[in-house]
Amino acid sequence: MLKRIGFVIGIVVVGLLLLNKVVIPHSKKPQLRIDDEARVARLEKGREVIMRACEVAGGMQNWLAKQDVSFHLSDHWSVPVRFWPASKVETNQYYLLHRGAGRVEMNTRHGIHQWGLENGVPWALLNGKLDSDGLRHARYAISTSIYFFELPFNFLNRGAYPEFIGEETREGRIYDKVYVSFGLNGGNYPNDWYVAYFDHLSGRLTSIIYTSIEKSPSFVEYEARFEDYQTIDGLEFPTRGEVKMLRPITGIPIHRWQISAVHFNSGISEAFFQPPAVTAPVTVSMNK
Repeated sequence: MLKRIGFVIGIVVVGLLLLNKVVIPHSKKPQLRIDDEARVARLEKGREVIMRACEVAGGMQNWLAKQDVSFHLSDHWSVPVRFWPASKVETNQYYLLHRGAGRVEMNTRHGIHQWGLENGVPWALLNGKLDSDGLRHARYAISTSIYFFELPFNFLNRGAYPEFIGEETREGRIYDKVYVSFGLNGGNYPNDWYVAYFDHLSGRLTSIIYTSIEKSPSFVEYEARFEDYQTIDGLEFPTRGEVKMLRPITGIPIHRWQISAVHFNSGISEAFFQPPAVTAPVTVSMNK
């Protein structure tokens, strides 16, 4: 039965991806209208909510003082469509913060995977050889992993428009909702958007509803929940989370993750993020 359910979910997700390539147009992001005083007020309120969340998470000054980070991430996917080379992975991840460089290392039944991203250019190796299939996923996997880790600070990046859209009560608690879209200078322009939920009392980011246009059609929405917050070196962040699909099918579990062994400012060199010497290419199917 579980295999049958997994197969059905896989068919649905693959169908959505194919539909995105064939007939679904990407939505256009709303543009900031300077003459709309009400929206300007909502943007100011949204920025206040996010600034408070950043202070709760350790403060912008403390965050900017972190030059690099490394951590171990365990990721378990419930659907066959994913960006890692296996449904269950144990990864060691390394990043130069604020500079867009990352590296991920993991072992699967195929061997030793090394993926990297430097100046927006991805590379991927499998057992020391060029990995063409891994290369197709490396940029998205690395940039997405660090983007979630850097929340809520990323919602204050240049090009982000955080707009307060009201309060919502969930399970007896009040949350401030902020819609975050991106302009020309935004990190994921032109299509992705987020609705971020912040606990009204604590100010902490608890969940986000979002799209992922690079991987799914624009009408597919996901929800990520953040749990088990811990403080390391003055910064507070969630160490566990789960992602579910909200639309067009509600409640389908996508994956859950957990991070550990977090270290900041270890002095990781820029050379570490450059691709090592390689030999002949190999190709491995990600979804087998």
